[in-house]
Amino acid sequence: MNISAPTASPRRYASAEKNYAAADKLLDLRDLNDDEHTLLRENLACYHAQMPVDEAGHHQLHSNGRKSRWAEKTMRDMNQPYTDTQVFGHLGKLEKLCQELSLQSGPSHTWHVFGSLDKNRFGANSDLDVLVGGTLQPSQVEQISKMPGWTVELLPTQLQTGDPQRLHASVRFGETISAGFITGHHLAEALKNSGSHTLVDPQQPGFLTHIVTRQLSQRGFEITHAGGRVEVLPPTEAFLHPHEPDWTRHVAAP
Repeated sequence: MNISAPTASPRRYASAEKNYAAADKLLDLRDLNDDEHTLLRENLACYHAQMPVDEAGHHQLHSNGRKSRWAEKTMRDMNQPYTDTQVFGHLGKLEKLCQELSLQSGPSHTWHVFGSLDKNRFGANSDLDVLVGGTLQPSQVEQISKMPGWTVELLPTQLQTGDPQRLHASVRFGETISAGFITGHHLAEALKNSGSHTLVDPQQPGFLTHIVTRQLSQRGFEITHAGGRVEVLPPTEAFLHPHEPDWTRHVAAP
């Protein structure tokens, strides 16, 4: 991957071939370019596709003097690489945490997931972004705050309902889950700003795993579970990535 100083040139994207070549180069450095790291390879290629390049074709890892979010994600995943099995294990842990939060906050609330999981680039280091259509009672805020690992922060007064028994809040589990409890036009605006989102039922077993499995299947991947190991086989035909219209997957000729 070539690196150059930031320039004022228009944002352009590299071709899919360069994206996968860059991902393979990174994986080769760690001896990780094998069939156990298919999703890591896909995510690294996706990050590479988002990095702006200058007119000479050199990728710019910094923007306005700061490291780009795509460079940050690349460094994160290379510092903590993961197998396909670990990705699905991470999904299972998130599902249990969401079920726990749902039981304490009110199972009638609507849950919307967005971010990396909804945009087909979820990995074992990814966090889960959730918008919950509902409020919390003061007793629920207290109860959730006592749950190991969970924190609750009330939203500013201008974002509240005006009813002290119906509170808007941000609920977090470390750096793993971020859930915003909001209603009305605040929720509508947040959903609009999310770009895309998926309505889920946190009490349904495997509700996050089903989303990722469906996404991969729609893109031509095959997923098998055997002996505690998950194998993800890439498609044999090129496709247009649903959320990255500038990136078409490159499939090497047989």
